[in-house]
Amino acid sequence: MPRLYGQAVASIEVRVELSDDELAALDDVVSSGAFSSRSEAFQQAVASFLRRRSSAGIAASYRRAYRDFPEDERLAGLGLRLLGDRLREERTEP
Repeated sequence: MPRLYGQAVASIEVRVELSDDELAALDDVVSSGAFSSRSEAFQQAVASFLRRRSSAGIAASYRRAYRDFPEDERLAGLGLRLLGDRLREERTEP
């Protein structure tokens, strides 16, 4: 049974159709030891895809936010100066 954060999670069987070449390539990867089974290879591929999709969604949200609310140069400069002041204070504190 697959595990997520150390706990067993239920899994559902899904039918996937591949070409002969794709199946042969997958079997080569599995037989090389990269994965213990076809199932593990698919599980990791799906997890990787979902992480990339989530990251792309977050990046798109940032792009929209910066487009809709452009950064004010003066405010950004003030923020950097305040941050620099605070970091200098921390270095001098015992």
